[in-house]
Amino acid sequence: MPANIKKIYEAVDNPSFGILLHFENWDTDEENGDRLCAPYAFHTHLAAWVEPRYEDKLKILADTGYSGYLGVEHHSGENEYIQVEWQLASLRRTASQLARSKTQMGVNSDESCSGGGYWHRLNWETSLGELREN
Repeated sequence: MPANIKKIYEAVDNPSFGILLHFENWDTDEENGDRLCAPYAFHTHLAAWVEPRYEDKLKILADTGYSGYLGVEHHSGENEYIQVEWQLASLRRTASQLARSKTQMGVNSDESCSGGGYWHRLNWETSLGELREN
């Protein structure tokens, strides 16, 4: 499926076209799907099961120059607002740790919440941009 996404992206060939990168949600090429499709991402979803690998996922986004929103979602049907708050805190902590390991920086955010999801936009210019260089 990631190879097909690349073909579609190249066929459309329009800067206004992009994909929702739902990390680790591949039926085929699970090992490479996130990395292969990250350059085409306009938005992301990080489900609860991805949390142990947030650092890897943020590095993939940094490598592509991604500057959009990070969507955090939880679909257990129980305590979803509390769960997405926990996931968002974990994501912020991971981004902060990555940034500190490269350089001191500030993170600005823009947030909204709806249903079982929470969207967070980081200011990548001063945070993950440093990761691309190292």
